[in-house]
Amino acid sequence: MLASLFDRHGSDKNTLHSYSVAYEEVFKKMRNVSRLLEIGVKDCASLKAWAEFFPSVDVWGLDCVGFDWPRKIVGDATDPKIISMVPYGFDIIVDDGSHRVQDQLITLGLLWPHLRPGGYYFVEDITEPERFAHLFAFAWHEKVKQDDDNMLILLRGYGPDSMVPAGWVESMMYNGVVNAVGESVEHRITLGLEQVYQARQYLSNEGVSAEDQMVQASMCLDKAMVLLRG
Repeated sequence: MLASLFDRHGSDKNTLHSYSVAYEEVFKKMRNVSRLLEIGVKDCASLKAWAEFFPSVDVWGLDCVGFDWPRKIVGDATDPKIISMVPYGFDIIVDDGSHRVQDQLITLGLLWPHLRPGGYYFVEDITEPERFAHLFAFAWHEKVKQDDDNMLILLRGYGPDSMVPAGWVESMMYNGVVNAVGESVEHRITLGLEQVYQARQYLSNEGVSAEDQMVQASMCLDKAMVLLRG
C-alpha cells in the first residue's frame, strides 16, 4: 500500500529507490502515528503519501527551500536555531535532506531529543555506510537495490535493555558523531552540541525573565551554528 502511495504522489522512494520495502516492514504494525517529520521534502510528494498512509498523523516538513505545506519549517536542518523551532514528541523522523554524511550526523544529533521513546528515525541515501558503523549495534541497516541505496533505521529506546538505550543520544553526540566525522572536527562539533544543550537549559530556567532566557539562548545558538557549520 505504501509503495503505491509513493508512486501515486510522485515520490522517488519506490522508483529511484526501494525504501518502501523497509518502510512497509517497519510500519505494518504501526498505524497509530500522531506526528511525523521529514527533512528534505522537495514537492511534498512523500508528505502527501505519509498523510494518507497514517490516518490521523500530523505531518511536518523541513527544507532549506520554501514549499507549500501546512506544517512547515524552512531552513537548514544542521542549524541549531532552525531545530529549536521543531516541536518535540515525533513518532517518526525521516532524513531525506542533503545526503551529505556530516549533515546527516549533525541533524541526527540535533533532532534525536525530538523523537519520542519508541519512535523511529530513518536516514535515507547514506553514501558512506562505514561512517555510521558506530551506530549499527543499535540499529537496523538496510541495504537495498543499489550500491549506494542505503538506509539506517534507529529505534529510540525506553530503557537500558532496549535497542537504543535511554540516554544514548548523549553518548552518540559526544562519542559517535565526533568519531564518525573525524578528528579534525571532533572538538568543534563537541563544543557546538554543548552550546545547543546550554541553550535548552537557559530556556527552561524559571529563575530568570523570558527576555533574559531568549538573549542567553540566542547567544548559545549563534555559537553553536558557527561551530557546527564550520
